[in-house]
Amino acid sequence: MLAASWSAVAVAEVTITGVDDAVRDNVLAYIGIDELACDVPIATVERSLPSAQQQTRQALNALGYYGPLLTTELTEGDDCWQLEIAIDIGPRTVLRNVDLQLTGPASTDPTFQNLQSNTVLRPGEPLHHGRYENFKRSLMDLARNRGYVEAALVENRVDVYPDQNVADITLHVESGPRYRIGDVEIVQDLFEPSFIDAYHNIESGEPYDNRLLTSAYIELNESGFFSSVDVRAMPADAGAQTIPIRIELTGAPRQRISYGVGFSTDTGPRFRAGRLVRRLNERGHQLSIDGQLSPVVSEITSTYRLPYGDPRFDWLNFNLGAKREETDTSLARSIVFGVRRIRDRPSGWSRTLFTDFSVEDFEVGLQKGRPHLLMPGIDWVRLRGDDALRPDNGSRLSFEIRGASESLVSDTTFLQVYTDLKWIDSVFDRGRVLVRGHVGYTDTDEFHRLPPSIRFFAGGDNSIRGFEFESLGPVDADGHVIGGPRLVVASVEYEHEIKPRWSLAMFVDSGNAFDDRFDARTGAGFGARWRSPLGPIRIDIGWPVNDIEHGARLHVSLGPDL
Repeated sequence: MLAASWSAVAVAEVTITGVDDAVRDNVLAYIGIDELACDVPIATVERSLPSAQQQTRQALNALGYYGPLLTTELTEGDDCWQLEIAIDIGPRTVLRNVDLQLTGPASTDPTFQNLQSNTVLRPGEPLHHGRYENFKRSLMDLARNRGYVEAALVENRVDVYPDQNVADITLHVESGPRYRIGDVEIVQDLFEPSFIDAYHNIESGEPYDNRLLTSAYIELNESGFFSSVDVRAMPADAGAQTIPIRIELTGAPRQRISYGVGFSTDTGPRFRAGRLVRRLNERGHQLSIDGQLSPVVSEITSTYRLPYGDPRFDWLNFNLGAKREETDTSLARSIVFGVRRIRDRPSGWSRTLFTDFSVEDFEVGLQKGRPHLLMPGIDWVRLRGDDALRPDNGSRLSFEIRGASESLVSDTTFLQVYTDLKWIDSVFDRGRVLVRGHVGYTDTDEFHRLPPSIRFFAGGDNSIRGFEFESLGPVDADGHVIGGPRLVVASVEYEHEIKPRWSLAMFVDSGNAFDDRFDARTGAGFGARWRSPLGPIRIDIGWPVNDIEHGARLHVSLGPDL
């Protein structure tokens, strides 16, 4: 019963010979005889042969072959019939005269000139009806998108001369006037009109361009303020030669409360909570409070955020936070107030100008202090990747300069430069190479007065695996790690996917925090990766290569790769 059911839907095999793959695929897409079932009478198949031959010729004509010779061979097998169509394709028709004319205001529009200059419809090129239709469609689509509502095909013809193997194309388009943007209606009751206007460049009276609508949709949608964004052109007003625009916005929930738990061997188990007020007022101001609790690092930070100029690219943040960090080498409690201006550059760089004022009570080994530091600085960050959580190719580069001076409120003077790089590239079939580097330098005559947040340490999940968190660096007379004014750390890792969402990795990390003498420490090992919905979970086992007193160490971390 099952075999009978299968034979009822089985289809025969049609073989095309004598042509390349592209031509064969086009013929198979045209003909319908290959859809006949195996059990139809052979006479029915024979009656379909003329139609199949005609469809084959149409498929070849579409590609510019107007003089093919066709030979068909139909065989009746025990289970199913088979058909072979042998094609002697003959010469291909080429374009002789190409008459492309665009009249009206669009004739001086650079966008149309660019489309015409890049067309493949040129004398001497092979005739391809599909390319002609695509060009014609692109021309009319461009006219509509540029506001030439009345654009029309005046003459549209392809003349083929099979005996000469040539064809002439005639395509005349009258663009008509370019319409302008009419009334711009914005339907929303959340923000001041000037705040919404900053997210688009749609101005009444300007020439219509559909790209303005697309850009406005993207900018408004990515702002985070709205749950839905609708930007559309309304029916054109032929009398006024304008196209009205309507923007309808629905606000996202005013507040967002988030909770989360995590774990890493650097900080142990941690609990996170946050609250964001997306719309504090009609001017787009925001307020957020974020906290983290863990055995190593606990902190709470409040941020007041407001647009500074263009809200798409430029924001001003006021931060107030408290932090407690306790490691095997240090204890620090700090309060920080900061002001930041964050500006996204068209080049992909994000630049942050900042000034932080901190009071940090600390103990590092035998050193203690409570310095007051006013620290201006600048930070550049560029992030690129083909996936937010686990990119196959991407990079992250940051560079920061900050400092303090006793002549400006601070208790000590220093200048610090820090940069870090992460680069990811796919290799082989399912492999990735991950390269990471951190370099820091501090210029100061009173290093002992700097708190742990200014000093450099090495070791841990995101530093040198095989060593505990911040367990590497210069030591005091009693052997306590006190950190250093300089830092150099590099890492190379290879990761290979063994099944969907699962990968194995091997790595080598090396470097250290140091003062005058660089004493590199190296860790190497292997691990596993699971691509969870929240981001990659990494489980690594690292061994100190040049420190035989310490054995293997487990490292667990969660978060995006860049």
